[in-house]
Amino acid sequence: MIDMNTAKAAAPHFGSTMPQILNAAAAEYDRMQKEIFRLKKANDDCRKQLSAALYQNEAACYTVKRLMAENKNTKE
Repeated sequence: MIDMNTAKAAAPHFGSTMPQILNAAAAEYDRMQKEIFRLKKANDDCRKQLSAALYQNEAACYTVKRLMAENKNTKE
């Protein structure tokens, strides 16, 4: 399955000058965008796995229903 890392990162230190603050904010923004991308990819992977599992379950239920009907007809 999917490993979900729940560890929280420490609060970033922004510095004291305007360029340091802007660089730190840009770095934090980039980090957040990467995390969002990773989470969206994990969500997409999970949705694909769920879709495949539901399809397999539906096919199995249909097969069981058909076999039970055939079994019932052969007993009659």
